[in-house]
Amino acid sequence: MSEMKYFRISKVGFYQVTNSHMSIPLNKRLKSRTKIKSLMESGKRAKAYPLKAIYTLDSQQEAPGFELGVTVPKRLVSSAVNRNRIKRLIREAWRLHITELEQELIEKKEKLSVMIIYMSADTLDLKEAQDKIILLLNRLQNTR
Repeated sequence: MSEMKYFRISKVGFYQVTNSHMSIPLNKRLKSRTKIKSLMESGKRAKAYPLKAIYTLDSQQEAPGFELGVTVPKRLVSSAVNRNRIKRLIREAWRLHITELEQELIEKKEKLSVMIIYMSADTLDLKEAQDKIILLLNRLQNTR
């Protein structure tokens, strides 16, 4: 049974959100400082403006699949609310389109570590995020 969360939308109402199946699990998020540092130093790069992906592909991992990190520079998007919204949209676009590549990674017992950097001061909508994530995923599949 999934855990239900309730968020207040006004003084009179609440809405219900289930997060367990509609988000990227915590074990698939790139959080380790050492992994991020090594990824930034030695990772390959792919661009689909306004997104840039830095990635590495490791074989023979005990936990195949992917790890994803998303960053939005404060110097480009000064509002924390807007930065967080952009990160949520990018993660959602990734979640919607990663299934095929993830199955390939699991079959080949490979782990893909990806850091996505947002490189624009403009806002982002879900449609644009999905288009750019699809471009990045195609480039990642072609360079493997």
